[in-house]
Amino acid sequence: MDSIKLEAVKAATREMLIAFAQAIRDLGQVPSGHLYAQVCGILSLDEYQAFINALKNAGCIIEVNHLLIWNKDWTPAAQQARNISIDEVI
Repeated sequence: MDSIKLEAVKAATREMLIAFAQAIRDLGQVPSGHLYAQVCGILSLDEYQAFINALKNAGCIIEVNHLLIWNKDWTPAAQQARNISIDEVI
């Protein structure tokens, strides 16, 4: 894959990751299955789980019994303090 296509894929992935984060933040919490039901026509279950795992690894969400909860203590600075770049997440 040439570098232009790779950058386009990274940009699209970054936008999707941000959209997931914003949806969970706006809702405060959401059952994971309910969120997946909204995107199952677009993403496979493996792809969806990769996005959720990326958000958990970044520290901005917590998952308890399949309930996705926005971490109110999370900030972009907290993510930087953990030395996680968006490119590592995606």
